[in-house]
Amino acid sequence: MPIVLDMSQPRPGESVSDFNDRPLFEAPIITKVLSRHAGSVLGKADPTVDLTTMATELEKFDDAFSSLSQGEGEDASIMVSKFGDLLKKVNIELSKDSYIKFVDDNLESVRVEECKIDRENALMVYEKIFAPAILYGVHLRVAAGRNDVELVEEIIMRGCDLNTADGNGHTALHHATTHGCKEAIKCLQHLGGGKGGQRAKLVVDPKDNRGWTPLHIAASEGHADVFKQLLDMHCSPKEENLEGRNCLHIASSKGMHKIVKMILANSTTASSLINCQSVKGWTPIYEACFHTHDNVIEMLMKAHAKLDVKDMLGFTCEHYYSGRQCHFGGK
Repeated sequence: MPIVLDMSQPRPGESVSDFNDRPLFEAPIITKVLSRHAGSVLGKADPTVDLTTMATELEKFDDAFSSLSQGEGEDASIMVSKFGDLLKKVNIELSKDSYIKFVDDNLESVRVEECKIDRENALMVYEKIFAPAILYGVHLRVAAGRNDVELVEEIIMRGCDLNTADGNGHTALHHATTHGCKEAIKCLQHLGGGKGGQRAKLVVDPKDNRGWTPLHIAASEGHADVFKQLLDMHCSPKEENLEGRNCLHIASSKGMHKIVKMILANSTTASSLINCQSVKGWTPIYEACFHTHDNVIEMLMKAHAKLDVKDMLGFTCEHYYSGRQCHFGGK
């Protein structure tokens, strides 16, 4: 059985005066910075990239280097002026300022002879530039949640997959939506618009571990402008989470009347969602009744929400309404 030391008692050989002067607990040593996002721990320095542990990425680099190299074997090298072409071949696109920061500054620290750079030194510079999702994904998601557009763009242009998710299944788009970061969302849309060679296309309806899409989050938080922005990006309001709830369920539950109005404004969408039942048999009007959101109840009834639908317990929505009965025919 492990020995448990009682910190409130003197240590072996410790004098009474030393014990009295000693704090009960050791002072904590702060070595990392916690972000304001749950589950995100950021180190003070950028992650160290070792491409030799990433076989696929190393192969891409070698293919790009070989296509531009002069000479063979240990004598193979490329012109420094061609380094930008090498980056394009591995789908990294840097702005002029980023090129100076990540390429020119790092070239000064490696061996360059007659304006040529060999494979080993080219790889060292590339490792300073490349931002793999496995190492930089957390930085991308936090930057998106803080609306740091410049950092979002930099990380993606350095090769980070913009759809990478954390342990909860949240992507950068989830984080940006949660905090109402419209500019970050616009940046993600622009960089993930299907252009730029092999760069991943933005998944607009990614689902987290609970089946929530960014549109579900916007409906829950009441971010009407972000909700409209996501709809314009062709996010689907018909997507359901693991509870079988769509955006109208969620907005009705929270009393987000602006979101409800926006959904009901599209007659095709409204007709397909208004009486859609969740796993427990609830339609959106059940959600509004349970939480007594009178204005939402009225909006849903005008949109022809059915009142006789029964849930898994055999109850209609009227059973869950704890307020006045005037909404249900004055009963």
